[in-house]
Amino acid sequence: MGSLAYARKYYGHLAGLGAACSDDRMIPARLVKLEILPEGEKAIASGNTKHETVRYVVKVKIGGVAGLVAPLLGKQPPDTHVWVLTGNAPAFVKFEGPIYEGGPIGRIELATPVGF
Repeated sequence: MGSLAYARKYYGHLAGLGAACSDDRMIPARLVKLEILPEGEKAIASGNTKHETVRYVVKVKIGGVAGLVAPLLGKQPPDTHVWVLTGNAPAFVKFEGPIYEGGPIGRIELATPVGF
């Protein structure tokens, strides 16, 4: 079930997203731990302004027997990388990782507005 379908089904009445949808292929959820580790710092520039960012790596830790078998079967999710501005108001800069389960590695980053 996609995230939009999930939101419509469970939170549609709160957000005004419309009627609930059903999905008979409901897959039971698995509780995993996310290990978020700082990987390094990097200076970036936006025009004449320089900013400091911290790169984080997010690792999915699957517990139990499934955690031991997942890498052998190719089911261990790949690491995700997130860049965040440092300072008084931390802000998202860039994301690199799978957008959905089993999907290719995608990249989401901020774009420079036209005219700046």
